[in-house]
Amino acid sequence: MRRSTTPNQEGTPAPPVSIAHHSGYGRTTVLAEAVRSDSDEGPEAVHEADIATAEACPPARPPARLGPAPSRARGAEPYVSVVSRVRPDRS
Repeated sequence: MRRSTTPNQEGTPAPPVSIAHHSGYGRTTVLAEAVRSDSDEGPEAVHEADIATAEACPPARPPARLGPAPSRARGAEPYVSVVSRVRPDRS
């Protein structure tokens, strides 16, 4: 991880600020890393190389499907659980 060379009030380097995107599949992809600085670019300068790297990365693949879904795709009837019928007690 990159660290800013500008020290904070305690004299230690400021931690980087990550700009992240959650893909919806349980993963978080870091799109860019902003570093706190006192430059003319503002309080947070985003590195263009990090943005270009994030844009070049392929999107995350969805997780593999579980269960009987492939058989349904071939036109089979959907799975239905069978419940036994109970006759009412005639007393």
